[in-house]
Amino acid sequence: MNILKEILVRRRKEKHFLEREVEAYDSLVKNFGDRASHGFQLDETLREKKLAEKSESSYEEIKSNVQKELGYEGNEKNAIRILEQPLEEEHVARAVLYLELEKERSASATAADEAMAMILRLQDKKASIEMEAWQYQRII
Repeated sequence: MNILKEILVRRRKEKHFLEREVEAYDSLVKNFGDRASHGFQLDETLREKKLAEKSESSYEEIKSNVQKELGYEGNEKNAIRILEQPLEEEHVARAVLYLELEKERSASATAADEAMAMILRLQDKKASIEMEAWQYQRII
């Protein structure tokens, strides 16, 4: 069950990482768009123009890859599926956590029972030693 939990965590991290990449490229493209709107485009060198074009194409490529990986193609059924998938993953993760919690509860109950049994044995032993001590004191 821990493996399933780890897989779910990894998928969330990968999804989060891809979303952050898309956001970074969004801001990069926006920055280039802002530069163009402020008249700085005339001062850009040929190298910077190529970098901007490469960034935009990379952005579009990554964005389409993320959308494909997430299964989003623009229609409502896919949007619903995209929303249902993380929900199902959360249900599975919650079920795994409940199982682990139940195991921990069982283990703690067992440990408490064993501790109580040990306490009772020690109390019995103490009582028998005290009885022996009283008997020896009477003899002496």
